[in-house]
Amino acid sequence: MQTTIKIKKIYVNPGTTKQGKPMAILSLEDLDGSVEVLVFPEAYARSVLHLKQDTAIFICGTVNRREDPAKIVAEQIIPLDDVPKKFTKAVHIRLPAATTSPEMLERVQEALLAHKGSVPVMFCFMYPEGKLVFLEASEHFSVIPTSKLVEEIEAIAGEDTVWLKVDTERLTAATSTTTRRPWERRNGNGGD
Repeated sequence: MQTTIKIKKIYVNPGTTKQGKPMAILSLEDLDGSVEVLVFPEAYARSVLHLKQDTAIFICGTVNRREDPAKIVAEQIIPLDDVPKKFTKAVHIRLPAATTSPEMLERVQEALLAHKGSVPVMFCFMYPEGKLVFLEASEHFSVIPTSKLVEEIEAIAGEDTVWLKVDTERLTAATSTTTRRPWERRNGNGGD
């Protein structure tokens, strides 16, 4: 089960494991309380550059309910600005068919070409009677999904016209780990 929370503050406490390897404990606070995020050496090595006080980050991980209170074990930490690039499957642009002009489409096309990449673009034309017509843009118009792209298209086509479709398989893969977690390595259950 995935849960979404809005974080108010992030505190970073660097440290070391019992073996002397670098790690960190993050404290995430929202309006209702706080939770610790354990960043063990492997994840720490991959994400140390992103672990700065009050930096917006996206954490993929699992909940360790063996401890009280439960803690999150980070498997991947990504700068929030990089999340759309990493987890977007397609960019959807919703336009009212009745008021979309050829000039508007040309301006949208220019914005798409200025952000060339590999993520496909899908147009959804909405008709007044409720009918929706979907049109996939040519690969030539594939983009790198960034907040700047979204801002540019929404400046042309209106607020809330751009939707980034999440690649749930890639997101799930980012939170799935094939390595055993430190608490799974102990006793007969961990095999070590």
